[in-house]
Amino acid sequence: MARFTIGLALCRLREIEDLPWLVPLPPWSDRRDRQVRTVRRTARRLMRRRVLARHGWPRVLATAALWPALALGKSLAATRTGPRIHRSFLHSVLDLWWLQVAHNFRIDDIYRFGVVAPANRRTIRRRINDPENTALQMALARHAPSHAIRDKRTFAAFCARHGLPTVPVLATGAGGTTELLSRDWPAADLFLKPADQWGGHGACILRHDSTAALWRDETGHAIRPESLAAYTRERFDCRAWILQPRLVNGPALGDLTSPGSALSTVRVVTLRRTPDTSPKIVFGFMRFSLGKNPVDNLSSGGIGADYDPTTGRMRCARSFARDCGFLTHHPDTGARIEGRAVPCWPEVSALALRAHQAVPDIDSFGWDIGIPPGGPVLIEANLHWGIPTDVPLGDTDYIDYLFQPSPAGRLRA
Repeated sequence: MARFTIGLALCRLREIEDLPWLVPLPPWSDRRDRQVRTVRRTARRLMRRRVLARHGWPRVLATAALWPALALGKSLAATRTGPRIHRSFLHSVLDLWWLQVAHNFRIDDIYRFGVVAPANRRTIRRRINDPENTALQMALARHAPSHAIRDKRTFAAFCARHGLPTVPVLATGAGGTTELLSRDWPAADLFLKPADQWGGHGACILRHDSTAALWRDETGHAIRPESLAAYTRERFDCRAWILQPRLVNGPALGDLTSPGSALSTVRVVTLRRTPDTSPKIVFGFMRFSLGKNPVDNLSSGGIGADYDPTTGRMRCARSFARDCGFLTHHPDTGARIEGRAVPCWPEVSALALRAHQAVPDIDSFGWDIGIPPGGPVLIEANLHWGIPTDVPLGDTDYIDYLFQPSPAGRLRA
């Protein structure tokens, strides 16, 4: 029993990714660096409250005490299995350990942000990682009535009310119940996905079998409208799900996608400073699938390229793989990504701003927009909209927004 308890404790400690508190900045840091640190400190406080509610103070204090040793172990493992920062093994381990301890970033974030390169080290004080930003977004939007449009099942109804183009819903369900909104399914491929998951996890393509007049999943299992309820109960258990027609990339994407590849989507992050002002685009990125992957999400193996929010011109693409580096061209098609504008950028940006105009009580959104043959359509709205890879979040207008006085309880300078 004692061995089991100690072993379980060690496994839980090994899963710890970061320190509950942040190391103070040096006194010569500039004003924006200090603002970003305040943002991160606030986010850490929100994250710490959740850990305290689940595990109590012993877990938090043990994490703080053991974090330097745990970070060293993670640095050793990462240097052994992944790319080295320096030629020397020891130098690489110590440098990776210092980046974790001094700036409290996960190893995956360190590689993702590219701060292992000496030229990018100066940007690390302007970086905010995804868990920190998600904690802030959850706190800022938790009381907004429009919080419900993040649900994939109700998003189509929201778009219909406001005349926004989107993907129709054929069926939806949760908790073992199924609602068929249409029994007249199109004789084409369909897309089935969880309604409460992120990153494309659990999504699949149901390919149309015209000979048998039915649809088949990736294993060949036959599906018809009348058998959908039983199939989704087995596949998703009690989780919510949604069935829609599968969209394909339109000709506007040209050589940026290969035939049969997953739909490429544009993430457009919009921000409204006050309820009576118009939203603006803060940043965003375009995603591309690789190979036969059914989704384009970076967490599911895709690549993404940040773009200039004014012109829509893309930077180099990246993936979440530590050894990916910067991609100037698409690995599958060979088409150049860097320097090209997002296809249909005027229409894509206008659609995102129009959608946010219809939501007066939430200040920031990440809109996913696809570009099928008929033109840009909204795929979903994300309150937790991720972070840019190349441009530090601390260098965007989002930080100014957080320090703007507001009744909503934003940060104070």
